[in-house]
Amino acid sequence: HTHHMPTTGFANLTYKLYPEVQNSQAQSPPCAEPVAMTFPSAPPLAVVAPSDATVEKVPEAFLPPPQAEQNAAINTVLRHPVTVPFAVVDSEQQSNDKNKVGLYCKLVATLPTPVMFLLLVSVMSMVYFHGAPGYFAFFEGGEARKSIEAQVDQVFWVIQDRVAAQREYDDAKSMTLAGKLEEPFSVESFRESITFFFQSKSGNSLTPENVATQKSVLQAATNIVASHCLRDQTTDECVAPFSLAESLGTDDTAKIVQHIQNADNTDREELKNFLSADVDFEAGAASWSKGRVRIGGPLPGYHNLTHDQEKQWEEYEMEYKLNGTMGAPTADGWVAQINDVIREAENKNPDLSIFYVGGNNLLPRMFSGLFIDVLFALAALVCVGCFMWLQLGSVFLAIAGMFEILASFMLALSTWKLLGNGSFTFMHTLVIYIVLGIGADDIFVFADAWKQSRAQGPSISGSIAARLQWTMNRSFKAMLITSATTCSAFMLTSLTDLPIISTFGSFASVVIVCNFLLVVSWYPACAVFHERYFVRSCGGFCAVRVCGFMCKGCGGQWGLGTNNSSVDVEAGDEVCAQGPVGYDRDKLRLAERFFDGPFFRGMQKRWVRVAILICFSVVGLTGVIFAGTSVRLTDKAWTETILVDGHPLQTTLNLWLGTNDVFAATDDDFKEAGTWMFGLDPRRPVDRTGTDPLGQDVLANYGEPVFTGADLGTPEAQEMLVAACDRLHTIESLAIDPDTGKPELYCFMSDFKAYRISHNLSFPVASSALVPALESWRHDFECTRQGCYKNVQETGVAQGTRYPNFYEERTGYYVEDGTVIFAYISGNLTMDARESDLGRIVPEYEEWRDAAKLFAEEEGVDVIGFTGRLEWIAIMQALIKGVTTGVPASLCIAMLVLVLSTANLYIAGIATLSIL
Repeated sequence: HTHHMPTTGFANLTYKLYPEVQNSQAQSPPCAEPVAMTFPSAPPLAVVAPSDATVEKVPEAFLPPPQAEQNAAINTVLRHPVTVPFAVVDSEQQSNDKNKVGLYCKLVATLPTPVMFLLLVSVMSMVYFHGAPGYFAFFEGGEARKSIEAQVDQVFWVIQDRVAAQREYDDAKSMTLAGKLEEPFSVESFRESITFFFQSKSGNSLTPENVATQKSVLQAATNIVASHCLRDQTTDECVAPFSLAESLGTDDTAKIVQHIQNADNTDREELKNFLSADVDFEAGAASWSKGRVRIGGPLPGYHNLTHDQEKQWEEYEMEYKLNGTMGAPTADGWVAQINDVIREAENKNPDLSIFYVGGNNLLPRMFSGLFIDVLFALAALVCVGCFMWLQLGSVFLAIAGMFEILASFMLALSTWKLLGNGSFTFMHTLVIYIVLGIGADDIFVFADAWKQSRAQGPSISGSIAARLQWTMNRSFKAMLITSATTCSAFMLTSLTDLPIISTFGSFASVVIVCNFLLVVSWYPACAVFHERYFVRSCGGFCAVRVCGFMCKGCGGQWGLGTNNSSVDVEAGDEVCAQGPVGYDRDKLRLAERFFDGPFFRGMQKRWVRVAILICFSVVGLTGVIFAGTSVRLTDKAWTETILVDGHPLQTTLNLWLGTNDVFAATDDDFKEAGTWMFGLDPRRPVDRTGTDPLGQDVLANYGEPVFTGADLGTPEAQEMLVAACDRLHTIESLAIDPDTGKPELYCFMSDFKAYRISHNLSFPVASSALVPALESWRHDFECTRQGCYKNVQETGVAQGTRYPNFYEERTGYYVEDGTVIFAYISGNLTMDARESDLGRIVPEYEEWRDAAKLFAEEEGVDVIGFTGRLEWIAIMQALIKGVTTGVPASLCIAMLVLVLSTANLYIAGIATLSIL
């Protein structure tokens, strides 16, 4: 509104003032000739002043301090408020200069249908021929990649996998106890085996009924997986589930309770494999218990579990039959059948809640369960569509707008693939909600300007092409600036070291660009189509009753009456040359009435402005205080809930990850490890050339290890590795065995040396003889002396732990062309394995890293030291760096754009502060 314009700059302005329209059905105001008035010492001002115009004195606070004559003259011709429906533009001459119709506007105004069709075909062709990325990377991309910590952690996983494959393949070929390769289903595949957790609501899972239910569920699950179960090699029958009843040799509840009550310390340690931490040995009760259905391997046609491991995993997963990450399991798959068994058991025994996890099926099960939630999320699309309909007053324009938003997402997916990206993540799908808001905002900006164009002078409102050009001039810059700033902010997000977040930012930027291109091309054609074939055709009936379905006031937004019998399709197009159509202010929308009246009057009062500033200052200060005292980025759980607390699958995930302390007693001997690696380039341990951080093969996309090529099999290197094991004793965070008082170390070379000495063999051995000597040590199952690797008595250094392959995971070596080129040694850490506070785990990591650097300098070798929590450290450091650098950079970009768009440093600063 042109309220209270100061006299400065009045030259070349024409004020068009009309009487209040008392009859709401009036077609146009009476026209009058302009009356020129000259102010002393001021440029002439042309004013239209009908005799019956209502005049209201302008408050002095809104006028500059020129001569009193000027004040009086202005107050005689200006009135407050100026009752025109929309902002009045400059003089006709200035309007004509600004609204020269461009080629595209002429084309759209003349041929809206062909333009819509061509744009639709172009978008659909792009989507059809290029399609979307083929791989949905749900689990990939959540790890940092650029930092040295991320490289060290991931290269260790790669090498450790190769070490395990090499060791197990060699074991299968040379194992003297077996004498041949592993028979199908003769070894338990712990990855695929299914663990069941039984929770008693009454607090005792060992009642007769509960024990019977557990037995029946485990047996039913064993029958389901019978084709792939672990088999007894003598009878070829499935091995019984690993459970408390199987361990004690009885399923008689009384005998089980009696055994628990009479258990000594050794037996109690064994019982921890099956009972929860709250076990009451005196009463023989526990609220939780668990058992495991054993899946066997290798599959027929494979040498052992690690032979073509990925292919074997795929075959196992086919048996589970999860129909894609977001799909429900098929009816004939293991998952669906086990779900039926559990559902039936829980119905028969309401006291038990049963959870299970096995293979790689838990997370896909979780996200297949989320499929229903995704359907609920579609309600957001419906809500936005309904709001657009109410705002636009047209079902057609609302549908066109929703199509434009969804098309921009699909077009972005095709563009994303065209840019060389073969996969996308779950986070990418969340962009649809962002573009819903941004796309709707752009559409509202365009639509409001399009409606306002009807109220302009005849040089604009008299032609659809001129109206479209005026609309584009008015809305294009606003849409461009908002789209550009949003796109820039997302591009800054793409600089984050976490691929799942960085690609989210890049993809969101592509979506915003696609949305902007469609909203300035597709949607104007839709608006013109609506004007021609809904507003101006069929007597306006299409716009009022068909396109404005159930909305009695919708037609009024397009210059149409709400009564079907008196539709004025020319309103706004045929007006007198002096000005726009008058209107009844009471029919303004609620928001317009608020800002035109109470809000504007309130902002004139100084105390209101001061009160608002004080309130928002208090709110901002409170936010800063809470952020500084409550938000701790360094103290964050390494796992967070994906589903709501109490959801069966979330409970299962917590049990699986160990974040639920129900079975803390079972896991209390598990500790994270500190590790030293030898043979890698400490400056660049991994080569990521040609890798895809969102690729399906996680280990392959970690990259290739960069070995130094040093021979770690020389006598000097053997002595050096033994000395490194001795040096680990000096690290303060190394755990000490409470029973023996010795450090909990895993050093294959020290154990190999002890074995050699106890058997009166020389150490160190010649470089060429080291690999055969190591293999001989590992396969000496008759060993009974010190340093045995594995033996029949199960007293070897690689035996006696609750976790399979625990020793091999913490120390070992890698051979290439008969030479040891890589080795690693480890020691248990004193800190709780579930600790995640960076303030505690980073100093622990730095201690191992710095100790390794010092040893490397003294011995002249390449050593890398790290801890088992390095992955979490790398992730959190990447997130913190992204926040501390991205937020300031985004604010700077916002400030720059605001300065350029407002040309006012003060306003830009206040706006940026409000964003912060």
